[in-house]
Amino acid sequence: MDGSFGFSCGRRWFAVKTQPRREALAELHLKRQAFEAFLPTSPQVVRRGRKLVSVASPFFPGYLFVHLDVERDRWRSVNGTVGVSNLVQFGDRPTPVPAGLVEDLLALAGPDGDVKFDETFKPGESVRLIGGAFDRMEAVFQCADGPERVRVLMTLLAREMSVTVPRSVVMSVV
Repeated sequence: MDGSFGFSCGRRWFAVKTQPRREALAELHLKRQAFEAFLPTSPQVVRRGRKLVSVASPFFPGYLFVHLDVERDRWRSVNGTVGVSNLVQFGDRPTPVPAGLVEDLLALAGPDGDVKFDETFKPGESVRLIGGAFDRMEAVFQCADGPERVRVLMTLLAREMSVTVPRSVVMSVV
């Protein structure tokens, strides 16, 4: 068969729906059962007390990926794993994610699972901030301010302000 509905031969990546905010726990327990699991993360700026800190947050909240051969592996045991709700499936068998998706994420991820997009911005380009107090706000890229920080122009309280932010919280506007 063509593998489009999970009836493939060989190992493929499958999406796993996790319990709310239990992605890391589910990944840990899948690995303890000798499954190859991947939880892509991205840095998110959060407030802890009076400080802003960067923490690894799931790239796809509520989901992670597991590498299986549905013909050989005991894939039904994934559904009984701590932190897992269920394997994503249509019908009675799991459905693989599109070929290349997880492999591309793995290529962009560091050893800690953080997915890093090495984007180069041009002055004047529109960007979006992710995480923290400025989550989802649009800004205009001005310049790099060292290897880990960039300067952006934002409109705050009806005034344009130049702000320096961590490079990891800036992405292109698509």
